[in-house]
Amino acid sequence: MSNRAGFALPAGVDVDLGHTIIRDPHTDHEAMLTVASWLPTAEARDVLEALGLVEPRAKED
Repeated sequence: MSNRAGFALPAGVDVDLGHTIIRDPHTDHEAMLTVASWLPTAEARDVLEALGLVEPRAKED
């Protein structure tokens, strides 16, 4: 199964593209804890940045 962009989705995931995700501090915190528990620190930071849960790092010149 894949979404419209062609990215593979885990088995059992159903994506409703019309669904609005409600974000609040509690769900953001839970998401941060979940990502941090799955990945090493550097990779978790990249994922959290992509999700907009942490501020992007300063770009290096």
